Amino acid sequence: MAEPYLHSDAAARACGETLSYRLLPITAKPPDTNIVCFLVTERAGGSLARTNAINRRIFESFTLGEGAYSYSQPFFLSRTIFERSSYSSSAIAPLLEHAGIDPAEYRQHGLFVLRATWMSPYHLLAAETGHHQSLLAEFMEKLGEKAQSIRHYSSGSALWPAARQR
Repeated sequence: MAEPYLHSDAAARACGETLSYRLLPITAKPPDTNIVCFLVTERAGGSLARTNAINRRIFESFTLGEGAYSYSQPFFLSRTIFERSSYSSSAIAPLLEHAGIDPAEYRQHGLFVLRATWMSPYHLLAAETGHHQSLLAEFMEKLGEKAQSIRHYSSGSALWPAARQR
C-alpha cells in the first residue's frame, strides 16, 4: 500500500525524470498500518524553516476551506508537528540525518510532518475481487503536482504568510 511513497524516486528515475523534491517516510521500514507519515523536502536542500513551510502549504492544499463540501476534494492529509519537548533531536537523529536536517534547526523550528491514512471502504472489496483501484496512484500524482508547484512558487521568495515561524 505504501510502496509508491517509498519508491517515488526510483519510479521517477525509471521514467528518465529527476524530481526536484523528495518524499521521505518518517520510518526506516515500510509502515505496518494504513498510516504513512512523511516529509516533502527539496532535493537541493534548504533550511528547515523552508521545508516546514513547504509541508505546511501542501497540508493546506489538501485541507478544505471554510464552508467547502467534503466530496469536492478527493484526498486529505493530516499533520503533526514534532517538537523537542516531545521528541528530542537524539530520539529522531536517524530521521534528521536522512532528511539532512541540522539538529540545531530542529530544536529551533520543530518538524512539520505530513500524514496520510488509507481509508477506502472499497479497498478490501477491490482486493478480494481482483479489481485494482488507482486511488493511491492518483493521490501520489496530486501530491507530486502540489509539491512541484509549491516548490516553484516559493523559489527565491520569502516564506508564505501562512507559514508559522518559531
